[in-house]
Amino acid sequence: MIIHLKKLLLVALFSSAILSSPSKASYVSDGSAGIFHPSSDTILDLSGPAGFPQFSNIYIDSGIRITVLTPVTGYGYLLSADGIYLNGILDAGTGAVSLNAFNSIAMGGGSQLIGGNLALSAKSMTLQGTIQLSSGGVMSASPSDNLQLNPSVTINSGGDLIVSNGGDLSLSAPVPLPAASILLGSGFIGLLSFGAGVRRR
Repeated sequence: MIIHLKKLLLVALFSSAILSSPSKASYVSDGSAGIFHPSSDTILDLSGPAGFPQFSNIYIDSGIRITVLTPVTGYGYLLSADGIYLNGILDAGTGAVSLNAFNSIAMGGGSQLIGGNLALSAKSMTLQGTIQLSSGGVMSASPSDNLQLNPSVTINSGGDLIVSNGGDLSLSAPVPLPAASILLGSGFIGLLSFGAGVRRR
């Protein structure tokens, strides 16, 4: 029985490790860094402790790739006092990045947003590109007004897409939410049954 309890404890610890993600704060840009509108591929360093650039607007055109350097722990913040308009590629690799815009975040049809953990916060969002999370990654979108969601979401080795505030959507790869909920519930019931079986022996 002790061996079985140890197994259950390991399962619980493993589950909590999978569900944990870097802590995320909330930031608002004052626009002091002006417009970010690169004309060629650029590396954007959001990893430093000195703070994050506070842009007035952010434009990433089609064909432009922005490689984002993020902190070892926690999120790097891409801040805009107005909007973030992504038609190119924003690539944070396996890092965690938060896109915070006062008004809007818009992803065009050919755009790509790549990261380990992704967070989006704006009054309105139009997501029409490709969103790719790395293994076990989590993406959260928090619109306060409206959300138009039509992305192609690629989540490698599990992960979650969560929409809060202005939307009501939660997807889990590789199965849709209802199936994931059933599987999770079945697993939990299976653990309870397993525990009951152990007690009966």
